[in-house]
Amino acid sequence: MPILKPPSTNVPLTQGDILKDVALFATGDNWGEEGGTHFRVESLPLCMVVSRPCVPAHKPHVIVASIERVRGEVPRGLDTLEKVVQFLEVVRDGDRNPDRFYLGQQVPNWPEEGRFFARLDSLHTLKVPSAQQLSRILAAQRIATLCEDFRHDLHRRIFSAFASLGFDDYGWYPERDLAWIIAVGRQELSAIESDLRNKEAEIARNSAAGNEDWNQKLRRDAAQMQERLAALRSRLDPFEQERHKRGNPGDAS
Repeated sequence: MPILKPPSTNVPLTQGDILKDVALFATGDNWGEEGGTHFRVESLPLCMVVSRPCVPAHKPHVIVASIERVRGEVPRGLDTLEKVVQFLEVVRDGDRNPDRFYLGQQVPNWPEEGRFFARLDSLHTLKVPSAQQLSRILAAQRIATLCEDFRHDLHRRIFSAFASLGFDDYGWYPERDLAWIIAVGRQELSAIESDLRNKEAEIARNSAAGNEDWNQKLRRDAAQMQERLAALRSRLDPFEQERHKRGNPGDAS
């Protein structure tokens, strides 16, 4: 079953419907009672209805989520069937991004491609027009809707987006797990540093032999290694600092 399908005609506006050409706004810096400033949300002119199916028929407003298109999020190293399947399942299930509900690579009746996500952290209110006007709007602007399995999954994802507190700090790790993380991180750092030293020695040897032309690719490789080192040190540092706070000053080196 695909995530999205073309909408049926003469069906009322419902949860999971994708609408095009809808401008969405948010309150700006001024939260004053007399009408705070507002700005247009920078997203595609697409949104997804998240209100219950009965809301458009009985209430004056519906809640929609803005939709964004993401490109270039495929990591390197997806070189086996299992790795590709796992990557796509993580994207679908939102394990690392609970605020993003995956809609697939193409929205029916929309010309652009990429990876589309409904932003559960970017919810907006739309006024429900008269029944006659709404019927015209749906005929022109409703371009897709969620398939039933994914409509049910949306309920769980909305709950998770707001109910999951998350654990972004480093203080919860037990001592042995923290020590494990640091040991593996240091080992990884050491391996990259060793490869970088070998690469730098090779560059120096080529320069001394007058073969500077051989160093073009080597210098690019060395620069990439330095970037990896910087990123890994930045990732490891909070764990080192947490270990230090616990009374292990020698481990913060």
